[in-house]
Amino acid sequence: MDQRHALRVRRSVLAGALALALAPAAAHAQFTQPPPPAAYALRNVTVVQADGSVQAGQTLIVRRDRIETIARGAAIPADARVLGGDTLYVYPGFVDAAGTIEFEFPRDTTDRSQLRSWDPPRGLQGFTPSRRVLDHMTAVGADGAELRKQGIVAVAAHPDLTQPLMTGRGVLVLLRPDAASPQELVLQPELAPLMTLRGSRGMYPSTAMGVMAWYRQTFLDAQRNNLLTENGGTTGPSVGFDPDMSIVQEVLRAQRRVYFVANDANEIRRVLTLADEFRFRPVIVGGTEAWQLADELKAKDVPVLVSVDFAKPRRWKPDAKPAEGADTVALEPAAAREKKELEAAYANAGRLARAGVTFALVSGGKGTLRDGVLKTIEHGLSEADALRAMTATPAALLDVAPLARVQQGGGATFIVTDRPVLNKDARVLYTFVDGVLEKGADATREQPADSASGDAANVAGTWSVEVLAPEAQTFTMKLTQDGATVSGTMEGPEGSIPVSGTVEGNRLTLNATLVAGGRSIPLELSGQINGDRATGKVDTPMGAFDWEARRTGPGAQR
Repeated sequence: MDQRHALRVRRSVLAGALALALAPAAAHAQFTQPPPPAAYALRNVTVVQADGSVQAGQTLIVRRDRIETIARGAAIPADARVLGGDTLYVYPGFVDAAGTIEFEFPRDTTDRSQLRSWDPPRGLQGFTPSRRVLDHMTAVGADGAELRKQGIVAVAAHPDLTQPLMTGRGVLVLLRPDAASPQELVLQPELAPLMTLRGSRGMYPSTAMGVMAWYRQTFLDAQRNNLLTENGGTTGPSVGFDPDMSIVQEVLRAQRRVYFVANDANEIRRVLTLADEFRFRPVIVGGTEAWQLADELKAKDVPVLVSVDFAKPRRWKPDAKPAEGADTVALEPAAAREKKELEAAYANAGRLARAGVTFALVSGGKGTLRDGVLKTIEHGLSEADALRAMTATPAALLDVAPLARVQQGGGATFIVTDRPVLNKDARVLYTFVDGVLEKGADATREQPADSASGDAANVAGTWSVEVLAPEAQTFTMKLTQDGATVSGTMEGPEGSIPVSGTVEGNRLTLNATLVAGGRSIPLELSGQINGDRATGKVDTPMGAFDWEARRTGPGAQR
């Protein structure tokens, strides 16, 4: 194909889609995605706040990183791209206060055969609170796509919850889809240190008694160092700077919060005892049996990050059916014990809610938040309490409370679903993070018909269509309609081609053939009609591209 003919093709009817495939290689290097529109619009949505309050029938406008408008019947700006989908719900995004991102601490290469088990190096022992996840992050925006599909927009990533003692401090990230470096994700570079009651393998402290003794000695040493350095060190000999001990000193000096991993009731009691003795403020992470100490947790104002990373049943078969003639499934003793333990774990969050304990629901570092939350709802947690525990409560604990609000003038970070978000069939259609849009589930499929009767939507008229390929361009489509049958033309600078297809409910499908360079190129344009707006995809032999359309004039519907 010569350059003049290539130029004509690029200016033709479907230039937006076909330019990507037919343009020279230089064009591919120059354009990777179309520029975002000046604004986005969501029409007739139901806004649900973290406290469960509902605003139905709202128009929501996003401009740059802010929510410009939330109002019933608000006018849609001419420069706004209207996002498709019927019966849409807008929620604050989920904040996973004990989640996961990509990072890796360096491995300790110490020769273990040369160690004295009673005096191990800190790296192997697990006493490295000065180490930061931030300094070892590798995640960028694209790595958070699976989390955003679950509705998660922010993650507090701590060191490994299964490692001994104090392995470091976490980081709070906002999952911006367009972040090109780990640093662009960071909301808070340092979180409080993470502590566990797990012993060190093959070295001191390795037992539960040893771990408690180690903590007491470490805290006493930190208290002594604080006394020695008071008033510029005038009360005693100077203390050299110790980056790990300085973190512990700061926790005790300022009575700050720490994250303390504890699951069974005895572990939680040990943490509360240490906190009372040394006057720090724990946040319990995991908290499987926190319900057994609900009154004490409430009285001491100790929050719990309840992990919903539940163990999978091994002996108990939850889906087993009773034998013929029996009312219940007969269980072996081991299966019965497992059933009791798991059902208590599922019911933990509901019991904490009823006791008034502050708690958030977290993935526990596994990144599977929503499925576990649905399990807690099945076992007594209200949907209102669950929503609060995934949004407002973790945001408040992490000092980013505005992140859990959807409000005019506020930040454009929220999710859009096709059903109430805690419906088991709900899908996240769109995620906004700092005004950056990412599409999730296909907003144009499996949507209800235009009317209760299921009649075909009216698509007749003149439409301005924009294909959102790397070289996005606009063309005109003129359609006539006879019931469910649609025909018309696509018109560009160099003429028009015929189109034909069908409309079923709100679903439009059109087919056309473009002849270019001696080749016949089949095209299928499908999408969703929403009044005078439409969105969808155009499938070509070179790939699929999004399109959007706006009806600009009446047509001849027969």
